[in-house]
Amino acid sequence: MKWEEIYKKDYKIQIKPSEHLLEFLPKLKQGKIKKILDLGCGRGRHCLLLAKEGFEVIGTDILESGLEVARKNCAGLNVKFIKSDMENTPIPDESVDAVV
Repeated sequence: MKWEEIYKKDYKIQIKPSEHLLEFLPKLKQGKIKKILDLGCGRGRHCLLLAKEGFEVIGTDILESGLEVARKNCAGLNVKFIKSDMENTPIPDESVDAVV
């Protein structure tokens, strides 16, 4: 099943941050991490968390439907969204401090 179909079928999928990111968040905050790329951000659940924690975030995803939701959820926060696949992202090397 494709993500587009999954999103249409279950609008509540992927709304909570993953446990792995929640566990790793304190380490991100302790380091010199300022700018984070969320590769394949979907609906922006991790972008939202990271931006609220004070990071500058770039979210990329191939599906515009996911990005539309992400833009709404992250309105007013320091997040930029770009429609892009994971292999051809237009983010220059070394322009972010971390990738999730």
